[in-house]
Amino acid sequence: MLKLPNRRKSYSYYGNSYYGKPKRQPKKLLLWLIISVPVAIASLELLARAYVGIMGKSEEMGSLSPLTKAYNLKFLTKSDKPVEGIDHLGSLAVKRSDAVGYQLVGNQKNQFLQINQQGFRDKDALPIAKPKNEIRIFILGGSTAFGQWNQNNEQTIAAQLETLLQQRVAQQKRNPDKYRPDVFPFFVPSREKLVGLAPKIREGQYRVINAAVPGYTSGNQLAQLALQILPYQPDAIVVLDGYADLMLPSSKTQQEIPHIDEFWEMRRRICEHLSVNR
Repeated sequence: MLKLPNRRKSYSYYGNSYYGKPKRQPKKLLLWLIISVPVAIASLELLARAYVGIMGKSEEMGSLSPLTKAYNLKFLTKSDKPVEGIDHLGSLAVKRSDAVGYQLVGNQKNQFLQINQQGFRDKDALPIAKPKNEIRIFILGGSTAFGQWNQNNEQTIAAQLETLLQQRVAQQKRNPDKYRPDVFPFFVPSREKLVGLAPKIREGQYRVINAAVPGYTSGNQLAQLALQILPYQPDAIVVLDGYADLMLPSSKTQQEIPHIDEFWEMRRRICEHLSVNR
């Protein structure tokens, strides 16, 4: 029987077969850092706010500006009353909702914003019945779509979009020759010239409704669309999102208000513990 000579196995053989393939630890470490740093920063901010609310250090941290207070959320209890001890965080009232996580309280306003009866950022109420000539466009999203830090409702994306659409309809009526016709002529030279013109938009009375809520994720918006928006017969939906979904834990489908009742109970226990140890 022919016996083949033994060959010395290279170091790569042991590295690939016995010890396994070398792990790419540097890349995994870099990925872990990229993911963990934003999460850590957000967690620290939440902890800091919780500490301020629990320990009553708002005066030491400095008073909030009117604009900041107007946009910071004010959590309400089950009885729709502000929770004492953390109401300094803001004046924009929100309450829990089993359907969408949480929602803006209707009929509230301050010097910077106004929420209508339905909980949308609008001055006028929105009826379920849609007028025949009205074209409804809903803006969904978080704080950016809501218009965080804007001086008034008129500066939001929704209000500016509504103004631009109304201006476009008026321009089409005044100068129809500057827009594409509804029916193109048969001859090719004329068709090529008309194709270069701006297309017309549907004529009607446009109303853009700002249904965005600060902190909302795609899960909140999906539930909001199905349960709150569709009954109003929207003609178009515009969704504007940021990084809120990236910050949401994988175990959750939507953002929710902190459990205020439990938070208040924890604050009470901490205060009792501090008073005993003094």
